Amino acid sequence: MRHESPAYVVYQALHLATGRMCAIKTTRKAPTPDATTALEHEFDALRRLSGSFAPKAYELLRPEKLFLVLEWIDGADLESIIRSKPPLPRAIALASMILKAVDDLHASGFLHLDLKPANILIRPTGAAALIDFALAQPIGPPVAPPEQPFLLQGTLSYMAPEQTGWLDAPIDRRADYYALGVIFYELFVGATPFAAQTFQELLDHVLHSVPAEPIDLPLPLNQLIMQLLAKHPDQRPGELGKAAAVVSSSAEIC
Repeated sequence: MRHESPAYVVYQALHLATGRMCAIKTTRKAPTPDATTALEHEFDALRRLSGSFAPKAYELLRPEKLFLVLEWIDGADLESIIRSKPPLPRAIALASMILKAVDDLHASGFLHLDLKPANILIRPTGAAALIDFALAQPIGPPVAPPEQPFLLQGTLSYMAPEQTGWLDAPIDRRADYYALGVIFYELFVGATPFAAQTFQELLDHVLHSVPAEPIDLPLPLNQLIMQLLAKHPDQRPGELGKAAAVVSSSAEIC
């Protein structure tokens, strides 16, 4: 076993049809209808994507329970890299690659909606790959906020306010932009914007609190992170082109 979460485990194995290493994702326990639907949804989303920003989906096996067979991606997860406290030039290079992966995903017609360091792998080439597409949605008409706010899907620390159901705003690519703001804040500061002891306290921060601004960063990069973290999607960037330019120019300063 190479990875586990409360709901799933991931094994590394040899995929006989391709002769390559693969990742096999399945439920930790007897599959629930929701877990089965999530694996089927992830397989369907990945089959419709093509590019280094996401793993290839090989097949979905159905013996006693579902097994999602994916391309194995060598590399470190961003969560581990952040714990190692990368120097500023390295962090800026990582931010640039992450922006590219998310922009490529959106250009391919999908939102991720669960971006976080644990769901980002850095390939040996330096390119970023996104994983865990259980919540991914095709880009189309804006997604309505959840009708029952406490039945949240995703990870609250990285979740845009509109994804909680407590902000009356559409869910579109700007929800992923908010998650990027949290990820970049953590990448450059070493901690997420909000510390909380309870779910309700964290939810209040996500909806109402303004995080302390990062320090010791080039001013344009600081401003970009704070703009990505804006509470209302209309206050966030409308696209990632300018964000990529800010990160690139910050690399030149450093």
